[in-house]
Amino acid sequence: DQKENIGKNNTEKIEEENKQNNKDKTNTIKDEKKQESKEKENNEKTKVESDDKDKIKEKKDEEEKTPLEKALEEGLESLSQEEKAQLESSHPQKFEELKRQELEQNLSKDFKEQILRGESPLVDKFV
Repeated sequence: DQKENIGKNNTEKIEEENKQNNKDKTNTIKDEKKQESKEKENNEKTKVESDDKDKIKEKKDEEEKTPLEKALEEGLESLSQEEKAQLESSHPQKFEELKRQELEQNLSKDFKEQILRGESPLVDKFV
């Protein structure tokens, strides 16, 4: 009887150890999944932060355009009075050229509109 009890006790101990090992494995798997989940969240947060930083850099790049670059890309009209003053002091020849081009465009536009309305200031002398 004692041998049987010892055998049962050993079997019970082995079964108990197996159960404990299974629980440990299950807990380990759960912990690994939690860790993976946290890593994914951190990666997503980092990605969002990175995207935000890129947007901020783009805005800074746009803000850091010199008045000359802005005038060449968007026209003299896009500049504020302060920017026009900066451009005129830093690049007087280029400023005058851009001013002349803008004036020509405006006069041409106005003249075309007058012709379309039949208000042309030109008179045909041969009439």
